[in-house]
Amino acid sequence: HIYAIDMPGYGRSKTSRENFELNFFTEMISTFIDSQKIEKCILVGNCIGAAATLLYANQFPRIVTKLVLFQIASKTLIQAGALGILQKITGYNQFTQTISANLIGKLPVNQSLNHLIWKKLFGQKIVINKDSLSYLENLNQTNSSLQTICKLKVESFSLLDEFQMIPNRPPLLLFWGIDNKILPCPSKDSVFITSFKADQLEWVENAGHLLMLEQGFLINQKISAFLKMS
Repeated sequence: HIYAIDMPGYGRSKTSRENFELNFFTEMISTFIDSQKIEKCILVGNCIGAAATLLYANQFPRIVTKLVLFQIASKTLIQAGALGILQKITGYNQFTQTISANLIGKLPVNQSLNHLIWKKLFGQKIVINKDSLSYLENLNQTNSSLQTICKLKVESFSLLDEFQMIPNRPPLLLFWGIDNKILPCPSKDSVFITSFKADQLEWVENAGHLLMLEQGFLINQKISAFLKMS
C-alpha cells in the first residue's frame, strides 16, 4: 500500500491550529501509522515533512525500514531562505503571527501571485506554462499553505540544526535541489549534512524545492535503485 498524507494547509487538508510546532507533524505521522496498524514502512518526506519523518524514524527505528528525504527543514535553513522573509514579516510574535495568518486566509490569490510563488519553488531554469500552473494550483491551496507557514514555530525546528541519528537508524537517501530558494542548499561537508549520516546523498542540478517534479525521471531512478538495495 502507498499512502500520501497532506500536511495541514496543503492539498485538501485545511489549516486550523493557532500554531504548528515540529512535534505536531511528527505526532501526526505517528498517529496515522498507528491507526493503520502499519508494522513496517518506508517513509518519504519533503521539507517540513522530511524533518518530521526523520524525527519519527529516530524514535521508531523498528517500524521504518528506509527513508527517502528531500531537503530537510531546520531553523537555520528556514530563516536563510524565502520562508525566512515571510516569517520576518508575519512572525514577530504570537499576535502578529495570528493576525497575518487570518489576513492571508482572506486574501484573493490571483494567477500572477500564484505564478510568483511557484517560480520560487522551482529552480532557476524552469519555465511554467499556463496548463502546468493551472494543474499545480489545483494540487495546492495557496492561501492555506501560506497560513500554515505563517503559523510555523520556527524555533522548534532548531532540533534539526543539532540533530544526532541513533546508531541503529534506517538507511537514508537524501536529495537536495542545488537551486533551492526555499531551503538553500548547504555544502556537502557541512555539519548539518554530515549529522544525518545519509547512505546516499544526491545534489540535483537545475532543480529547486520541487526537484521531484523538475527532475522526476532522475529522482525515480535513484529511488528505485536505493529501494532495491539490501
